Amino acid sequence: MIPIKMKHWTTWTLLTVMAMLTACDNEIDVNAPFEETTVVYAALDAGSAVNYIRVTRAYLGQEGILGGNGSSDSLYYDSLEVKLIGRNASGVVVSELDAVKDNSITLDSGFFETEGYAVYRVNANLNEDHTYRVRVTRPDGQRVYGVTKMVQDFEVTQPRFPTVNPGGDRGQLIEWEEAVNGRAYVVKMNLLFVEFPRNDKSDSTRRVITYELPYTLGTSLDGIHTQSAIVTRDQFYRNIADQIDPPTGNIIRIPRRVDVEITAAGDDLATHINVSQPQTGVSQDPPFFTNVVNGVGVVSSVRRSYQLNKRLANRSIDELVYGDYTCNLRFGKVESLDTLFCQP
Repeated sequence: MIPIKMKHWTTWTLLTVMAMLTACDNEIDVNAPFEETTVVYAALDAGSAVNYIRVTRAYLGQEGILGGNGSSDSLYYDSLEVKLIGRNASGVVVSELDAVKDNSITLDSGFFETEGYAVYRVNANLNEDHTYRVRVTRPDGQRVYGVTKMVQDFEVTQPRFPTVNPGGDRGQLIEWEEAVNGRAYVVKMNLLFVEFPRNDKSDSTRRVITYELPYTLGTSLDGIHTQSAIVTRDQFYRNIADQIDPPTGNIIRIPRRVDVEITAAGDDLATHINVSQPQTGVSQDPPFFTNVVNGVGVVSSVRRSYQLNKRLANRSIDELVYGDYTCNLRFGKVESLDTLFCQP
């Protein structure tokens, strides 16, 4: 079975089509009579008023990998009925929402045909206490579905002060409560800054640099534990140096704020990520995980929590301006009468 390339969406950076690579051996014939398999991906978020469901086809045909990658008919459906069905704790259906076909989100160009690509959009606030079933009815009447519990709201408890200090000796502590139904967590620190010609502040550009920690697994799904991580000085500033180049001309950069963002993923999504990791040892065939009935893919949930609008502490600004990693990046420190820069 040959997978369909997925667009990387928001919400979860590790949810990629690579997980669709099924365990194969040398006896599999990649040229075979056409066989259709429906692929469904959804990462539902009760904190968002808009959710997206990805439905495509995987194919196995007489022409092998090149037989359908350029044909939208082999990859995408012209018409589907896609519904999101909510049940309460007693198992009673309390909502049935239609997903609308949405062509506005484009597929990254690459190996697979982009014409005909679409996702299915649900405009509704979901209830975190409910269980949701994504149900896809194909043109031939075949029903494909996956079910998920919702990751519930949780709180980022550190940093709680107005400033953050990743340039300090101990780095910056980030702490959060585990979410009910949350299994895996991705932590990001976003540095927001502006850059502009020194003689024309009106010609400014807003930019963001993100430092993402390796994802971690939660202790349980009951939401009664806490987790923490440290962003060290070397991690934070080396990441900045890796992501941007020294500016050309008389461009200066001024740091504005730091936002902390944590994404919690449901149990099935965490399993999907874990089994998709590169294999080591004698066996190089990855295991395959799906929770979609009559198809393949993953239906799960996510939730995001934030601490926003933090200022860099003076020591961290000094490290950004004068430090070994970032001295040549032309970040400035604003004083009352002037802006100071590093002289490399």
